[in-house]
Amino acid sequence: MDWIDLIIEIPSTGNTIIIEFKVIKIDFLNIAGANRLHKASTLEGYSSADDVLQILFGSWDTIRIGNERRAGNSIIHWITLPGGPAAQLASYWNGPHVANMHMQGHVSAYLVVIVGSRKILFSRLDNNGQLGNFNLAGSISG
Repeated sequence: MDWIDLIIEIPSTGNTIIIEFKVIKIDFLNIAGANRLHKASTLEGYSSADDVLQILFGSWDTIRIGNERRAGNSIIHWITLPGGPAAQLASYWNGPHVANMHMQGHVSAYLVVIVGSRKILFSRLDNNGQLGNFNLAGSISG
């Protein structure tokens, strides 16, 4: 059984928020810099969600989803792979546990991706189980 990372229930409103977190260590990203501090400084300069989503995983990354390695692929590619983070959140959304929550009130679900401990991306799942546009926490537009 898969487990939802965080469920926030607000009894006074009947709302429930589901959050799936993913963390990408800066060491796995193909970002310019001789060391972690330099890479962090480079990552700090990214100002839009789209720019962060296009960052590639380094060739040394060994994480796999199914038969596909993350190495050489973008963050958004990894998120949208079959069996990837978006599919994982959608499976929770369509599962029996969340179906019971729907019967008790309004439910919303979010994917939150923490990139190199410097950037936080988030996207809300729509009622059809599809991710919306990503936003960058701390910025006015994604």
